Amino acid sequence: MLINFNSHNKIYDNLDISWNSIFMPSHFLVKRRGVCNDFAETFAALCRSLGMDVKRKSGDDSMGAGHQWNLIYLDGTWKKLDATWANNNPNYFKNYAEFYPEFKATEFVTEHDNKYYKNTSEEY
Repeated sequence: MLINFNSHNKIYDNLDISWNSIFMPSHFLVKRRGVCNDFAETFAALCRSLGMDVKRKSGDDSMGAGHQWNLIYLDGTWKKLDATWANNNPNYFKNYAEFYPEFKATEFVTEHDNKYYKNTSEEY
């Protein structure tokens, strides 16, 4: 439910990004647009407000572009969740807007830590 609240009805917007920007969940919730850091930071804040153990994780793809997603501690293990990919903006994330409700999708794990973001560690 948190992932839907955080990701739906918000727009991924890299046109207005400034690398000097300060990312704040309150700004993202009001403007309803942002980049991966906004999705991940806001999802983490929502989880923490409910007492859940959550972290943000980042990595660079082969072209040097950064990305952020979350790790959430459930059932004794860290699970990967990407609130950006859960965004339902059909113009930007048409191919990635699938939500992985059980956090076990092999494609999700492969793409995030092995294929696209090779500099990420497995230590959480």
